Amino acid sequence: MINKNILKLVGCFCLFLFLLGCRYQTGFPLEKGTSVAISVENKSTAPQLGPILNRKIKEELLKAGVHSISKNPQKAQVRVRVCLENYSRIARAYQTNDTLLASAFELRLGVSVEVENKTKSSISKFSLSPYSFAMRRNSLDHLSDRQALTQTASELAVNIVHRLSSEI
Repeated sequence: MINKNILKLVGCFCLFLFLLGCRYQTGFPLEKGTSVAISVENKSTAPQLGPILNRKIKEELLKAGVHSISKNPQKAQVRVRVCLENYSRIARAYQTNDTLLASAFELRLGVSVEVENKTKSSISKFSLSPYSFAMRRNSLDHLSDRQALTQTASELAVNIVHRLSSEI
């Protein structure tokens, strides 16, 4: 009888501690975070890279959980402008007598990022130059940059968000 009462008491005590101590939250609390507006401008010849990079940066910001994303740039505390420039596609693996059938390309991109606060004074400016490789499966396949550009956009978004988290 005493053992049952002790077990009930210990069970109630553990339940009480669990209910009081469990405050599970994903990421960091957003009360202290700043609202960020992101704009990506594609001045390069890389097809569809602007919207892909915009989406990837927002995904990485949400994963980090430190800052909130604002759709309205006028209401945001920080504005981030990403400018894509200098896209180049260089053949890396080809036959010496036929460069049209290159089986691998190196994709390079120049990116400049400007971070400014609400009063439009610049917080920081930095540039990145990522690269990736695109390969053809065989000589009959059409070479697609899509997968390599998506991978480059993902890596670029991680780098940009990492720099933003340390500077804002």
